[in-house]
Order: sequence, then structure tokens, then C-alpha cells
Amino acid sequence: MSQTSMPTSSSSETARDELNSSRCTNTRCLTVSLITAGVIQILLGIGGIVAPYFAAIAVEILFGTIVVMVGCAELFYAWNLRTLGGSFWRYLRAACFLGTGAILLLSPLEGLMTLALVLGLAFVFDGALRVMTAAYANHRRGLLVLDGIIGMAIGGIILTGWPQDSIFIVGTVVGIRLMLSGIIALVMGTSLAVKTH
Repeated sequence: MSQTSMPTSSSSETARDELNSSRCTNTRCLTVSLITAGVIQILLGIGGIVAPYFAAIAVEILFGTIVVMVGCAELFYAWNLRTLGGSFWRYLRAACFLGTGAILLLSPLEGLMTLALVLGLAFVFDGALRVMTAAYANHRRGLLVLDGIIGMAIGGIILTGWPQDSIFIVGTVVGIRLMLSGIIALVMGTSLAVKTH
């Protein structure tokens, strides 16, 4: 009877060791991901602060490209559902996305004013959501709250300088935001690495 209980104990210990090993591997992956993302964000943020005009144009072109891609997806969707009722409205929706994306890509300076408004609102909402979701975080809750507050403040700065300083503000503020998020990710990653050793 003791011989049959022995393999069970041994197999449960093996399962526990495998679980601990997978946790350690997951923690290492998370640590490396946080540190890597942090370094990349810091470098991009410094680039945005040093050259705000280019950062603003890059953000605007990226946004325009995404809108064109959404328009293409909507066009594909409308084409596939053309036999159903309401296809005119689906094509019109696709045309709106494609037209908006084309305007953003063909005249990026004019599109920056609109983009500045959208970014300002996005930073405010993103910051508020980060503060709300920080309550559910297990690790470094205070840093997440700080990140959310900084995001809301940056969104407020963008909105107060809109529209006259749109280019400078978008490039600089996006750079600052990337740099601060990178620093927070780096701190979280290094503290997690220290905690696991």
C-alpha cells in the first residue's frame, strides 16, 4: 500500500516542480518583455522630444495609414455583403474611411490639427482608464496610477495648446509620453527581475 502512494507523491512533486518552472519561465519572459519595451519606448520618446516635427508627421502618417486600412477592410466587408440590403451604406462608410485616410496622408500638416485633438482626448481617456484598472493590478499599483495621471495631464496640455501649437505639441508630448511609459515599464521589469532572484 505504501508503494502505491509513493508514485502519487512523486508525481505530484514532479507536477509542482513543472508548474514552478513554468512560472519562472513566464516571469522571465515578462521581465524581458517589460525591459525591452521600456528601452524601445525611451529611445522613441527621446527622438520625439529632439525632433517634434518629424515625430508629429510620423504619428499623423501612421494614423492616416490605419484609417486607409480600415477603409479597405470596410470595402471588402461591403463587397462580400453586397447581396444583402443596405449595401449602399456599407460602401459609403468605406468611402468615408478611405477619403479621411487619403486626406490625412496627402495633407499631413492640416491633418495634424485634427490628430492633436484626437490624441489629446485619447490621452485623457487612456489615463483615466489606467487609473481605474490599476486597482486590479498585483504589482506596482502606484506606478500604474502615476502613469495614468501623467497621461491625463499630457492630454490636457495637448487640448489647451490646440490648434495653434498642434505640430510642436503632438511631437513633443508623444515623445514625453513614450519616454515616461518606457521608464515605468523599465522600472517594473527590473523590480520584477530583482523580486524573482
